[in-house]
Amino acid sequence: MLLEYDNHKYELLFGSDTISDGVYLEMNDINDGIPSNTETVLFAFRSSADNRFTFQCFRQELPLALVEIFIQEARKNLLASK
Repeated sequence: MLLEYDNHKYELLFGSDTISDGVYLEMNDINDGIPSNTETVLFAFRSSADNRFTFQCFRQELPLALVEIFIQEARKNLLASK
């Protein structure tokens, strides 16, 4: 899913991780459109083993509203995939 916030483009990518046994959602900064320059800025993971829901931020400063959008999407996508 593509998301634009404050004239900046991000991609939300949902996937499963068989090694860590869970599902994840990551937000990638794709503003310049060059795949090699894509940077993961937020990451959420739900473990299938113990149902833990964790969050990581890879950029020092992000707008709080953008983080809130990401967390809302993570809850919707990761908790629904139980």
